[in-house]
Parts: sequence; structure tokens; C-alpha cells
Amino acid sequence: MFTPFPRVFHGLRQPFRRAAAFASIILVSSLPLRAAVLIPAHSEWRYSLLRSSTNWAGIDFDDSSWEACTTLAGYGSSPDDPTLPATLIQCYGRCYFRKAFHVADTSSIAGLTLKIASDNAAIAYLNGVFVHNDSMWKDRYGHDWDYDPWNAETNINPRILRPGTNVLAVAVDNFGGSDMGFDAQLETAGHGSGIEIPGADPLRKSDTARPRIVRITPERDTVVRITFNEELNFQRAVKPGAIIVSSTNDPAFATNVTPVRAGIEVRPISAADPWTSTLVIEYDVIAVLPFPMVNGSTYLFSCTGVTDIVGWGLAPSSVPAAVSYDDTAMRNRNIKVNQLGYRADAPLKYAYLGGYLGSLGAMPVEGISSWHLVNADTRATVLSGAWALRATNDSDSGETVLSADISAWATPGRYYVHAPGAGCSPVFEIRQTVHNDLLALAARSFYLSRCGTAGGVGPPYSSPWHYGVCHANDGFHHRSVTNSPFWRGEQPGAYRNLRGGWHDAADYGKYVISAMDALWSLLSAYESHPQNFVDGQFNIPESANGIPDILDEIRWELDWLLKMQDADGGAYHKVCTKDWCETLPEDDPQDKYILGKTTYCTAALGAGMAMAARVFAPYDPAASARFLDAATAAWAFVERTRRVVTNEWARASNSSFQLQFSTRSIHGVWLAADTGHTGVNYFVASRGYVRPRGFYDGAIVAFSNALPSSAYSTGLITQYDAFPSLPAGGFFNPPDGKYGGEYGDKYGDQDERAWCAAELYRTTGDDAYQQAALAFASRDLSGWSPYAHNTEKGTWALANAAWPNVNVAARAQCRGQFVTRASNVLAAAKAKPYRAEYRIQFYGTAGNEAIIARQLMNGYLFSSNTTEFLSYALLAIDAQLGANALAYPYLTGVGTYRIMRPVSNISEHDGIEDPVPGLVINGPAPACNYYYRLDAARYPDTFGYPLARRYFDVGE
Repeated sequence: MFTPFPRVFHGLRQPFRRAAAFASIILVSSLPLRAAVLIPAHSEWRYSLLRSSTNWAGIDFDDSSWEACTTLAGYGSSPDDPTLPATLIQCYGRCYFRKAFHVADTSSIAGLTLKIASDNAAIAYLNGVFVHNDSMWKDRYGHDWDYDPWNAETNINPRILRPGTNVLAVAVDNFGGSDMGFDAQLETAGHGSGIEIPGADPLRKSDTARPRIVRITPERDTVVRITFNEELNFQRAVKPGAIIVSSTNDPAFATNVTPVRAGIEVRPISAADPWTSTLVIEYDVIAVLPFPMVNGSTYLFSCTGVTDIVGWGLAPSSVPAAVSYDDTAMRNRNIKVNQLGYRADAPLKYAYLGGYLGSLGAMPVEGISSWHLVNADTRATVLSGAWALRATNDSDSGETVLSADISAWATPGRYYVHAPGAGCSPVFEIRQTVHNDLLALAARSFYLSRCGTAGGVGPPYSSPWHYGVCHANDGFHHRSVTNSPFWRGEQPGAYRNLRGGWHDAADYGKYVISAMDALWSLLSAYESHPQNFVDGQFNIPESANGIPDILDEIRWELDWLLKMQDADGGAYHKVCTKDWCETLPEDDPQDKYILGKTTYCTAALGAGMAMAARVFAPYDPAASARFLDAATAAWAFVERTRRVVTNEWARASNSSFQLQFSTRSIHGVWLAADTGHTGVNYFVASRGYVRPRGFYDGAIVAFSNALPSSAYSTGLITQYDAFPSLPAGGFFNPPDGKYGGEYGDKYGDQDERAWCAAELYRTTGDDAYQQAALAFASRDLSGWSPYAHNTEKGTWALANAAWPNVNVAARAQCRGQFVTRASNVLAAAKAKPYRAEYRIQFYGTAGNEAIIARQLMNGYLFSSNTTEFLSYALLAIDAQLGANALAYPYLTGVGTYRIMRPVSNISEHDGIEDPVPGLVINGPAPACNYYYRLDAARYPDTFGYPLARRYFDVGE
């Protein structure tokens, strides 16, 4: 929106800036110069609502068909009452502006400053060279910037200017706003000073160093990726003749050949310090050749037309560069497989082929027809076939995807897939027990996250990963404890022994609600398949005690959770430090604080304890009894907190109420008063809910707890409907620090109540718990958050209940919910090119594949459709372990293209090259870890990479 409130953004202070000590500068004359305005504010510009060319920002682009306007250009409210071009009023998205200007002599210009006023954000090019990127472009969703002259100022390298005509091109984004405005001013600097080269890797900003070729990588026989060590003038690099290819032993390239197409891609390859976004970046030019390269031939690449951003050509050592082509030995990420391996008896086993060429889009696959499954030890081909088309220009991956069906081969061994003309896949295994390795790897990661162990974590149970005794004094009540609605006299600063539990991934906090999600996964896996878990399986300190190792590891967390439950039955939300810790656990100098009780944490803790009570009964009856006592105490606590509320103001009108919901609220919810009564009935028209599911931001309106019986007469709700989390709105961190992840639950605690009651029923057989669980139960298993949406867990308990008094019809309905969801997941997976129903969301895609597999397995357990559900559950695991667009196994310690920089505080600081193994990686996300800090600037017209590619292994 427009507002006179001043906001200044320094455009070149990008998140991927290295430490200032390493930033290079261009030294120019220090003689004082008089500033001059090259483009004044309120100038005439050309503009268009449509991008008519990918070269719209280039100096040679013909903008004569564009309309003219005078800035400030825009529409909507403004303090300056701008002139509004009529067509701009229609601009809800992106508008493109160009301004030509003349500079007679550039030799005396020591510096340039670009000033922009925009609503929303802007991205700018000078003579086709990227010079400015507002941070808004890193995440366009849900933002509406304020207009203020000037809300962005950027220093620009004056060498980009040329004598004569120059062009400044600006794109203004208006996603998410109801108004738009733009103005700009370009002026020379008033004195000679250090000038940063915009967009360049800060380690390589010196204009005295020539660029060089890092490597040349064939993507296939007709595509080559040439990687450079610093930012290039990409407008020149992709022009015809910038790259010349020749060969002494391939007649097709006997004379100089130029690519038929060329494109660009910018990739971060490592993070010297991910916490400060310090990245090492590589810059690629991708060349599509007119003829295929042939095995055994050598090719010379002369890149004499390529220059860096300030005009330097390649270093002599880089011209020409040679590459030998042999697709029988060439491995790249374009052939994707499960890099751990496939079960021998898996009904379906696939390999995939597809590539992405940056600004050129999908890698062409024409001419790639056959595949061969090759024994990696004997080099013998054991199976062959033809590639099948799965998708053309897939919108998620940006690829044209082919698949190879290798299901017929079940002989154990080590193999790879060879595609003539494209290369070879990583080596993988076919073995019946291959997933046993996966189980051990993932399960042992919990031991490597233990907090407060007596002797630390390390050999002989883990090597080389280790750390010493840590967090022996967890924790102290935070001063906010007295503000809790559940305060019962705890003194701020008082100590409570909370030693133990598991560290969180990115910090050393310990969180009840996320712990309960992990425990549910582990306990339900054990209950469903106890034969797969034995004593001595994972080499942990408790091995050989007669109890399955997985239960020993669960017990470590359960003992800590018992400490998190207060005497009144309520569970504290978490124990964590005030600020992020960036050391090994034993070096963490901060105290940990105990924060808040919440009803949803308490109910979840009760559910987990009820599960533990029945699982541990055969092994440790005394512990089982303690767990059941904790569960019943938690249930009693939440039962004492009944409320009937809504999250928005309700408005009375004669005999009816209408609930006014925010735009994020669930649709179709109405409050209608019973005539002559003060109670309300709830009716939810959408998605088959029997009660309001979401309690979002807004004022809390409390109604009487004692609603008359007529309020329930329609059967649309029960007395348990519409319970919010307490404190109101969930949990919020104190304002005086970070305190780790908030893990709030603003959606209400009815799902956790249902889960707690269902687990207590399944453990005890008490029908009162069954009735409570059914009263809370939802018909919908959806939910994106494992700490805020727990309907699935309670439904799972009811679906598996086996007491004589079980409500058979309700149990069948619950089982049907899992089968329906599995069927939906199956249908979606079949439609995806990699046969995995991934869900691209904020926290990442790949980490969900194991969850998708579990959802399919849940359907498998309750359905006669056993083959397809099982097959696609295994395919989901394939996708997580490398059969995906980026060919990454999204689990540390696995595969050829291993993730090396996960979110793991221990891995960042232990001095060991390999990260802690067994950690699940979030993977691609809409606001990818570092994507918007880089490539949105290079591809503003397409808004960057396809969603499934938005991940770089540089620390999440």
C-alpha cells in the first residue's frame, strides 16, 4: 500500500553477502566529482503490462510498441496523487518499465546510485545487467510493500554505462496488493568511492581477476554445461558466437560449430557460513549443440565471447577448454534412481531420466530411446528396454521426464542404469533387506540427538560423531510463568530438573508437541510391525537389556516428558534457550527456560503416555503404570478447561447470529440461535466437517459453558465442539528473545483431545474415553502441520481399537477414512512423473515422502487393495532416496549425491565433514532456503526455478 512512512532498503545488501572482510571492491579515482542526475524523478518512461520478450531488459530491445507514462506511475491511494495511465489501473501482477537516456562521456563517472520508490517491490537492469533486487522478490506471497521515495537505494558499478544510449529497465511486482506505484532516479556519485559490483559473488568482485572455467559437464550428447567461477555478463554469454566448439576426432565438429541455443543458471554450491547466508556460487552457461557428441571423442570449447560483469574476458588458461565424451562412464543427476536400493520383491521398480537447463527449461530428450540395467561389478547388461514418456515440461520439476521399468529384475546385486546418449545413474543395490539399513540409519539419529547424557554421546555407540556432557541444568522457569492461565505458584527463575530428551534439529531446545509427533510415529510403527524391532538392533547403550532397542530409545524421551508434566497434570510447552546457540551442545553457555503450559501439549502428552503404557506393559509393568497415571492426569487437566468459544466477533441480529470470518477461516460456518434460547448451533457446510476446524486470528468471544440441550438437538455438534487451545490462540514466545520454534496451535485443541481420549480408550477399554473420542472425532484427516493437526492420530487409535465394547460402526468409518485418503494419495502419485505424491509447502517437500508412504501403508492395512498401496508406498521411499527431480537422497548418510549441509546444529559445529547420518531433509519448498536470494534476480520473468527444484545443499 502507499504510505508516507519512511522505509529505506539497501538493495545490494543481499542475504548471500560474505563477511565484510572478504568483500572485494573496485577502486576508482578519489578526486571529488560533482553529482549529476542522469534520470530525474517524474520522467517519461515506456511501460507494458506484458513481457513481450525474454530480453525485455536488454539495451537492444525494441520498446516502441510500449505505451508512455510519466512517473510517479501507478494507481490506488498515494500521498503524491500520481498521474494514472488508464491501462495501469488494470495492473495486478507485474508491470515492466524502460527508460532510455544518453551519456556523452562515461570516463569521469566514479559511481552511480539508483533510487527507487515502488509498491510493491522492484527489480532493475542497467543495459541488460542485473543491478537491483528488492528482497520482496525472494518471497512474493503475502507481502504488500509501502511506497515511499525512496524505499530502495543501490550503488551501481559505473562501468556498466556506455557512451551514448543507455537503458534502465525495471519490473515492479504487485502480487498481494490493491495499489501500485513506481518512480526512479539515477544519479552519478558525488565522489570517487569503493563501488560494489551488484549481483556478483562477494569473494570475486575485484575487476582485476579474469573469469575462468571451473568445469565442463556434458548433460547429454547434445547439451553441455560450462561452469564459471564468477558472475558473467549473461546477455553476452548467450549470444551466437560467444561459444565455439570444435573437435579433432569427430568430423561433425571438424570446423568451428556454434550452439543452436544457450542459456544460464546460477547455483550456490556450498555455504561457508549458512547462519549468515555466506555462499559460494557458481555460474553456468548451458549450450545446446547442433550435433550429438560421440563416445571416445574430445571437444574443445572456446568461450572468447564470454566476459564477466565488468567486461573482462576469460583467463588464458581457460581458453580453449577440453572435454572427453563417453556416456558409458558419464554419471550425472539426469538419471535418477533410489540410491540406497530396491527391495528384490518390490512389485514396481523404476529409474527416471530428465534434466533442467536453467533459462532454457527442460532438457530435450529426443534421440534418447533405450536403457540398459548393468551389473556394476561385471559390467554385464542384465535387462534392457525403451524409455517411456511420463511428462512433458512438467510444471513442478521443469523437466520432460522418461521412466524405465526395471521391475522384472530381482536378482540381488549392485547395478546402474545406462542410457546411451545421456549417461549412467548412480550405483544402487537390489536386496531384499535393503530397507533394514534405512531403518537402522534413521533410528540411530535419535541417539545422536540425546541431551543430558551422563557421559555424552559418542564411541563405542557412534563414531566419529560425538559430543560431551551437555545441558545438565535444564531448566529454569521463565518470568512469564506468572502470566499463564495455569500458573499455580511457580516462581520465575526457580529450577526444575528437565535433563534428558532429544535436541531439536536447529537448536538445542526440547519441545513437547514435536516430541509427541515423533513418538507417535515410532510407537505406531512398533505396534503395527513389532516383529521388525529387536534388542541389540541399533547399538545404543541400552542394547542387550532384553527390550527392543527402539523402545529403549523411546524410553529416553518418555522419561524426559514425565518431567515436563506438572503435578496438576498440565504439560509445559518447551524448555529452550533465549537465543539460538551456534556451538556444540557441551559448549552452550545459555540457561534454558521453561515456557508455558498449553492444553494441546497436555492432551498430546496424555495420548503418547497412553500409547506407551500399553506398549511397555510386557517389558516393564511399573513403567507402564507410571505412563498410564500420566495419561489420566493429562486428561483430567484438559477436562477442567472446557470452553465454548469462537475466534471472531459474533453479531446478533434478531434471532440469528452470523459469524464473520477472516479470509483464512473455513468457509460456510454460521451461527444460528435457537429461537427462545441463548445457545448456538454450529453448521459447517464445507468439506463435511461436523464442527469448526479452524480458530484463527481474531477476537475471542466466550459463550456460556452450560448450553441448553436444544443446542445439540440437531446432532450437528456435541458438547465437545469448538474447543480452542489455551492459552487463547495457542502458544506465543516471550517478546524478549527468540526462544526457538514457537510451535503454536491456533487451530484449537479438539484434535489433541480426541487423540488423548482415543489412546486412553485403546489402552484401558473404558467406554467413557471412547465416547469422548468419538465426540471430538473429525471426518477429515487433512492437516499440514504435525504439531497443530493431530486428527489422524486419534482416528488411528479408534481404527485399531479391539475391545469388546468397541463401536464397530465408528471403527469401520475410521478405517474407511484411511483407505479413502490412501486412495486419493495413490491417484495423485500415479499422475506425478516420479510416481510420488509430494506436497510442495513451506517446510519442504522431500521430508513428507515417508509420511506419504505411511499414509499408503495405513490404507494397505485396512484394504484389499494391498498390491498398489504397498507398491506406491515403496515408490514414495524411492522418491525420498534419489528418484526425484534433483536426484538428492533426502536423508543424510545415503547415496552418491549426498546432502552435506542439513539443518543440524551438531553437524555444523563438530568439525566432521559428513553430517550426522539418518537426518530427514526437508528439501524443496516454495520459499527455498536460498533460492530467492539468488535466482529470482536472474529469472525475474519466470519467477525462478520450478517448485520441485527449489533446494540447494547449503544449509536449510
